Amino acid sequence: MLYPRRPPVRAEDDGPDRAARVRRLDWSTLLKRTFLVDVLTCPRCSSRMEIVAVIDQEATAHKILEHLGLASKPPPPRPPRPPARAPATVDEPSLFD
Repeated sequence: MLYPRRPPVRAEDDGPDRAARVRRLDWSTLLKRTFLVDVLTCPRCSSRMEIVAVIDQEATAHKILEHLGLASKPPPPRPPRPPARAPATVDEPSLFD
């Protein structure tokens, strides 16, 4: 499935006070704001990449990942963390003494 190419959003064009501001941001803009990484910039040549296809069939994604030698199944769940430590009692020294 091909999607229409959207123009890049500049930081000064999408300020919170702009009346015509887009209220829903695309995934690449959200990732850039959160992790400070532009996921649509090519890591080799720094040119702009665009999405040409989306794979939404699980069997196809498994075949591609296995062919590339990558994990096609998620890692097993991690064990739960131990419970939080109980708050300090009167007998224990306090940091504020």
